[in-house]
Amino acid sequence: MILELAIILSLLTLTKTHLEYFRMFITLYFVLLFISLPVFKRYAKKIIFLLPVCKQKILVLGKESEVKIFKKELQENWYLGQVYSEKNMKK
Repeated sequence: MILELAIILSLLTLTKTHLEYFRMFITLYFVLLFISLPVFKRYAKKIIFLLPVCKQKILVLGKESEVKIFKKELQENWYLGQVYSEKNMKK
């Protein structure tokens, strides 16, 4: 995103079209976009993962202590969009 801002500002400077475009407006646009996109993405993921269809069920294999750690992390970290599946593996 910073590279895009630099390219646009350099093109405006080199082509001397500063009368048509304000560099301050473009800079503020990119700064606001840089701040608002992660916030919007976080809330969008929260809304999407409220639907049970969008959650991915996973089965964690390993030692019991490691499985407990992963189960705890999956319960606390909603951002991953994964839930622990209680199904047992067939041997």
